[in-house]
Amino acid sequence: PIAFVQAIADNTVGQDDTRAAVLPADTRDGDLIVAFIAWGFTFSGVASVTDTQGNTYVVGSQSSHQIVYYAENIHGGPTTVTVKFANTTDGPDLRVLEYTGIARDSSLEKAAEQSGAGTDIDSGPLQTKHAYDLIVAGTSVQGATIGPGPGYMGRLLTPGNGSLAEDTI
Repeated sequence: PIAFVQAIADNTVGQDDTRAAVLPADTRDGDLIVAFIAWGFTFSGVASVTDTQGNTYVVGSQSSHQIVYYAENIHGGPTTVTVKFANTTDGPDLRVLEYTGIARDSSLEKAAEQSGAGTDIDSGPLQTKHAYDLIVAGTSVQGATIGPGPGYMGRLLTPGNGSLAEDTI
């Protein structure tokens, strides 16, 4: 079955050209890692996303203040995920989540993103092919996210910038 395994975030205040997050426990062979990478006002792009296990990260989606990368069918072990930005970035934020029970290849079926202002966060409808799919969502906000959306489980809510990572099956 699909299941959440673990999560970690690094959203240290300030400007930086690198962010790294050490997962609290060893990752497991064959799992999926999802990395939400967000920033404040200054952003020049992501140069690379790597980890200590040599997994390959690809872009899942991108909006005006956040990029989602993922690595499928990973090599397990002690894992630190590192994001290298093209230049110094204002307020970088890295949220990393691990899931098990996901297809080992072609695990991304669809992506949706939305930018805007207001108190309700919604990227719009997302129709999946299967009745039993993992949907992972994240916010990049200037204020704070109060909590997960209806039917979602909140996994990370970063202190300071209030960005959220959530999921549902």
